[in-house]
Amino acid sequence: MGILLLDEFVLIPRGPCLFDSYEHPTPAPSPVGDFVVCLDVKMDQSPSSEMLHAAARLIERFEQDRELAAQMIFDEYTALRDDPKGRWWREECGVPAELQRSELHNFLSPRQLSVADDCSAAVYVGPDWDREHGLTYELTPEGWEKLN
Repeated sequence: MGILLLDEFVLIPRGPCLFDSYEHPTPAPSPVGDFVVCLDVKMDQSPSSEMLHAAARLIERFEQDRELAAQMIFDEYTALRDDPKGRWWREECGVPAELQRSELHNFLSPRQLSVADDCSAAVYVGPDWDREHGLTYELTPEGWEKLN
């Protein structure tokens, strides 16, 4: 993605959120769709240079692991698809039964690489089958850790 600059990030409308989010205009591509890079801060605060460095590390690792990240997300879909109790829920959410990984992006919104004001960094997706919780994979020194 190249070098990130703080002034490239744009404050997006807050809506009902209790935090502010700044988005970079250039998304990070992946096999399951483009991911927006976000810096999330307390209301009326600005992102820090430390957050910018954490975002650069997150993007670098995501670019290295984009196939792994796509597979982790697809594995969540296949677990739901293959669960007898999940069939009703998947159908209720309008998610087809036989998606290919390359089709999954149509059912993932938002797709974000997020850095919080404590500089924790994570991949977040909002799959149609779990809008309430979403899927979060935090970047740790050991790799990606699923949080929910």
